[in-house]
Amino acid sequence: MTNLAPATHVTLLDKVRANYTQAILLAGVTLYLPFAYFTASAITPLIFTIGLFLLGHLKSLRVFWPVAVATVALLLLAFVRSDFVDGLMHGMSFAQAAAHDKHKYFIAPIFIWAFIWAVPCAAYNLNERQSERVFKYFSYIMLVLTALLAAEALSHYGLRDWINRAFFKGARPEMVVVRVSDSNFLLLYLFWPLTLYFVARRWTAAIIAMVVTLIGLSIVVDTNSQLLALAVSAAVFFAVKYWPRGLWSRKITPERTMAVAAAAFLLSFIGLERAGVLAKIAPHIGDSWRARFEIWTFAAKKALTHPIWGLGYESSRNFEPRIPEHPHSPAMQAWMELGIPGLIVIAALWFFVFWCLAPKGEGAPPVETTGFVELGAAPAPVSEETEEQRARPYVLAAAVTFFVVNAISYGIWRDWLYTQGAFSAAMMMLSIKAVTQLRKFQY
Repeated sequence: MTNLAPATHVTLLDKVRANYTQAILLAGVTLYLPFAYFTASAITPLIFTIGLFLLGHLKSLRVFWPVAVATVALLLLAFVRSDFVDGLMHGMSFAQAAAHDKHKYFIAPIFIWAFIWAVPCAAYNLNERQSERVFKYFSYIMLVLTALLAAEALSHYGLRDWINRAFFKGARPEMVVVRVSDSNFLLLYLFWPLTLYFVARRWTAAIIAMVVTLIGLSIVVDTNSQLLALAVSAAVFFAVKYWPRGLWSRKITPERTMAVAAAAFLLSFIGLERAGVLAKIAPHIGDSWRARFEIWTFAAKKALTHPIWGLGYESSRNFEPRIPEHPHSPAMQAWMELGIPGLIVIAALWFFVFWCLAPKGEGAPPVETTGFVELGAAPAPVSEETEEQRARPYVLAAAVTFFVVNAISYGIWRDWLYTQGAFSAAMMMLSIKAVTQLRKFQY
């Protein structure tokens, strides 16, 4: 008689351990919908809370160590150049220095740093089967958000205005358009992870709906940075998808090219201002861009008063209304507030972001195909590329989206922007694993 191995007894605790991360992520993406629609700029508390329950995954932070180190360096530099440290250096007591500090915002980014990193680390560790479950559910969540934003575009954000009047007594009506615009930004930031999954599922209509909504609502709320980011990311997507084989053979990969280009742009931005290029362009462009160029010109003049070490953390706020909260340029703000070291760190951060996006197991260039392939069609199994390698156009397009928006619209201390970046990175990893799981049943 054949001896049968005894059945393994699975306890309730074993089941909880096996599904804990999946359950936390499912709960998190469920709550993402109301946050994304009603208060997108307050997304940080949600991602912070998700990370709080996933701190055990921080052991995988070593995978992302170059970017993690760059973010730590930026936060530490902000702390060193804060009013608090300046007060201590001038002989103030701890209490006096704390009272002297007009901008205590550095405390929050430093505190939330580890918590938001736990989210992409958890996504990195989740298996393919569970990743497909989470991301499939998340895709439905985002389709609901797309439908809500489409209604805002068609009604000229009338839906949000009605909600504000009906439930919030019309409080701060000027913020209605801002909130709608912020929600559209979140859809934009998640467009490429969702598109990767929708292509695999052959949900072409969903992709079209997202594109039409993004473009339509961007026009309605007059946010040209969203249109620019979508256009540039699409251009990068196709450039990477059809990257010349000659460049592959020279080890000139898309990730390395984008890393150098991003760092060069940030470092050269100051040179363009110093050469007077921005001032010459400003009179010939639209009002929105003209306002940005005027802010950049003014910020550069202030930065030149202390070009080496800068004027100090969050010093941009001291020059309102000429600089409304921040200079709307990470390069200009880093130089103005943190000096040359800040400019170098912000350039290094984006350099590492793009450089580290290269898929594991790099080998030969992608296999060329001839003719047209139907959108969403399963790739021929003759290619030895991994799903991670096939996803590189989507990954780089997503990173470029963040880079473009950050470069022309936000400051470097907007915690919700970086928090959303961590969340989008997590969703991209889940999307790639979800597609990998789907392909197993397509071949």
